[in-house]
Amino acid sequence: MEADREVDPPEPQGAHERLEQRVMELEAVVEGLQDAVDRESRRFDALIDALQRKTEPAEIARALGEDARRRGL
Repeated sequence: MEADREVDPPEPQGAHERLEQRVMELEAVVEGLQDAVDRESRRFDALIDALQRKTEPAEIARALGEDARRRGL
């Protein structure tokens, strides 16, 4: 009856090491993507902050007053 048992084929030489290397490569790619997403997120946060400052009522009033003086109105 032992012939009926399924036996896993032997693992090819070095397959485990190749898989470990591939996992390490993929982890490096994921870390790079996380860094890129973080940089973009920080950049967009800075842009949003700048836009919010420009659209505050006091800043709009200042810019309109400056524009009116420049145009001689």
